[in-house]
Amino acid sequence: MKIQYLIGLLFCAFVLSGCSTTGTVKGSVMFDGAAQQGTVVELKSEHGSTTTRTDRDGKFEFADVDPGEYLLEVTLDFPPDRCSFMNSEVEVRAGRVYSQKFDIDSKFISGKMLQRLPGDLLMVCFVPK
Repeated sequence: MKIQYLIGLLFCAFVLSGCSTTGTVKGSVMFDGAAQQGTVVELKSEHGSTTTRTDRDGKFEFADVDPGEYLLEVTLDFPPDRCSFMNSEVEVRAGRVYSQKFDIDSKFISGKMLQRLPGDLLMVCFVPK
């Protein structure tokens, strides 16, 4: 009886050790069909935030993300002085991968200046045409 109990415990420990307690958020950023290398992507929650940049293929990834509600924010820079912000709500679950593709088509957006910041930086919010 003790041996069966011990084998059962070892089996449970083996199975549970392979279970992930975190999730992954990944995706890509495209503008007019072109990958956006170096785009800032931020994953925000009520507990803080973490930031990464897209690679040369426009891809990003946040690994080992605790389960919960997040806001995924992408900042596109349009040199010399404009940027836009795009947001997406994300629900991260343990052992799951959340994938988000930001595919922006300039034919469907128009710029609206919100404010001029120090250094002559324009904050631009893009809205559907």
